[in-house]
Amino acid sequence: MSTTKPSDASLLARLDDALLDNIFELSEADLDAEIKELGLDPAAEVASMRGAIDKAVKAAAKATLLSAKAELAKFKLEKSGGADDAAAGRALLERIKARDPAMADIMMAARKGKTLSERDEEGVAEDLVDLEKLGKKPE
Repeated sequence: MSTTKPSDASLLARLDDALLDNIFELSEADLDAEIKELGLDPAAEVASMRGAIDKAVKAAAKATLLSAKAELAKFKLEKSGGADDAAAGRALLERIKARDPAMADIMMAARKGKTLSERDEEGVAEDLVDLEKLGKKPE
């Protein structure tokens, strides 16, 4: 019979699971008491966690939407047989934004707006096509 020592990662995973099980087994009153012992307000902590979850859900939805837009742009480009440079530039811009949703905010660093306007996106797409023509791949 071989006695293999569990890895640190598996031990850590087991400890993590045990801690989560312990938290999930607490009643609401016990959990409130634990939070109060830490000097925190249970209602404020619940609101904070709900806010964090809402923010994560919205970020995931935005990333999914950007990815879908990129796929649609790619599909349209392929369907048109790679028709024009503007479509290629828009498809490239959508792929860049889908890869990193924060890129739209970075592109707006010098502006006061929150998002790129349609005209701004066209300009960026044209610039990306020009860069590719020069042999400088932005991806």
